[in-house]
Amino acid sequence: MDSKQDKEIDKTIEAADTNQEALNDEVEELITDKKKPEAVAGDNAEPVLPKSRKPKKKKKWIKWIVIAAIVGAVVFFFVIRSGQSVYPEETVTKRDIVTYHSFTGTIKPVTEQNVLPDVVGVKFSKFDVEEGDEVKKGDVIAELDQKSIQDQIDQLKATMGASQTSGDISVRQANKTYSDYKNDIDNGTNQSILSATQAIDTAFASLVAAQQAYNQEVNLNNKQLSSTIQTSMNAIDTAYQGVRSAELTASYKYSELDKTKSRSDGSTASKDAVDTSQYGADSAGLSLDSAWLSYNQAVSSYNGAKINEENSLTQKYDSLVQAEIAYLNSLDSYNAALQSVDQQLSTYALSIESAQAATNQDANTVKLAQLEEQIDDCTVRAPMDGTVTVISLKEGDVTTSAGSLATVTSFDKMQVSIKIGEYDIKGVEKGTPVSITVDALDKTYDGSISKISRVATVDNGVSYFTSDVEFDADEDVRSGMSVEAKITVEDKKQVLTLPVSLILTNDDGTTYVNAAGGPKGTTPTKTAVEVGASDGMYTEITSGLKEGDKVLDTSFGVSGTQAAVTVG
Repeated sequence: MDSKQDKEIDKTIEAADTNQEALNDEVEELITDKKKPEAVAGDNAEPVLPKSRKPKKKKKWIKWIVIAAIVGAVVFFFVIRSGQSVYPEETVTKRDIVTYHSFTGTIKPVTEQNVLPDVVGVKFSKFDVEEGDEVKKGDVIAELDQKSIQDQIDQLKATMGASQTSGDISVRQANKTYSDYKNDIDNGTNQSILSATQAIDTAFASLVAAQQAYNQEVNLNNKQLSSTIQTSMNAIDTAYQGVRSAELTASYKYSELDKTKSRSDGSTASKDAVDTSQYGADSAGLSLDSAWLSYNQAVSSYNGAKINEENSLTQKYDSLVQAEIAYLNSLDSYNAALQSVDQQLSTYALSIESAQAATNQDANTVKLAQLEEQIDDCTVRAPMDGTVTVISLKEGDVTTSAGSLATVTSFDKMQVSIKIGEYDIKGVEKGTPVSITVDALDKTYDGSISKISRVATVDNGVSYFTSDVEFDADEDVRSGMSVEAKITVEDKKQVLTLPVSLILTNDDGTTYVNAAGGPKGTTPTKTAVEVGASDGMYTEITSGLKEGDKVLDTSFGVSGTQAAVTVG
């Protein structure tokens, strides 16, 4: 091996000597041309001009090649003599390898709130702030015209006052009407009851007269009556007694009901007594209806029996029956009068309640409170801490439910929307750390995923998931700035690494490096390695080398001891 190297060295030195000799000849020729003297023929002789000759362009070009070759040969000679490698050398060292998924986006605020008016249909008066002003939650930022609302309040208060006065009068009138009517009932001076009572007296007198006439006729003709008529007559008499008894009972029950209601003071006991009396009156009324039915049936039977036996006795009896009917009807009318009086008394009581309800100002009170609240709402306050970024109205504009007065933005917390491809989404979730780099500021901020879509968006056959990244901003950050967002894929600490350019690949896909080999460590030796993560500048070495190993970059220079790569 040493003999071969010596021969190569001799050849190189011989070539260098040859080149040096050629260079020396060229230099000497140039010097000689410059030193040739001009011919002198005396004072009157014409000057002798040097012979013109063509410039040696080709020789100048060759000259520089020769110079470069000599310099190269000299350097090469000393490299060979020193035994050093001219390949750049790298050392296997430990460093951190971090890989990212990188995305771009634009900064926008996380919290931005439109200030909507609580009162619509009123004129805008003025703003107490300008765009760009900082505000705190609750600060006054604008004022609305209160005049139209105040006019409504004044009108409503006037209406409520007039309504209260009118209502008080109505209540007093209703109370008086009720009291007067009730006193007439209690004192027995109610005209309806008095008329019904007089009708009973008249009917009863007629009944007594008819009864006497009939009795006299009976004494004269009793033996001449048939058993059928006698039976029908007896049935009528019995039914009559039943109706009369029922009428008296009903009259008593209705009278007791009226007295109970008059004594009622509204307590539970009084209400129970009224209910009991009402039940008795209703039961008496049903008994009266049943008695009347029996009586009418008896009369119908009698009328059928007397058709062929008309005589003086039957005529007297007809008169008696008519008198009985008139009397019973008078009793019925009396009971009806009692019911009517009771209903009228109840109606007057309801009138009192209605008049009292008319004076109730609850609805107007609620409306007044709402109007006064609207007055407070005319002072528009900031809904949150932040900066007034938009003022939407000017003096004289009318507020609407759809239009905002202003916009307040918080720049403390900002966000960036990014699109994460379907092959990069694995492992990304809410809370995943994200590095935000703002190129315009040359600053980096720590953020995290705050929201991530569960449904992919497909654009030209590519699926991605929309995500929001939030981060705490400083005063330098502005909405609309472009950023680069990085999500860490791998973060390996202090692993063995080499520059990416030193990792070479075989045809079968395996990787290797040219390790520094040979006796003096200057020979590229092909060494198989296994690689891991790469950040684009450095690649992790997982096996094949150890820390401190030297690797040669064979893409530059040649070795002083061996130009070929030795397979280790």
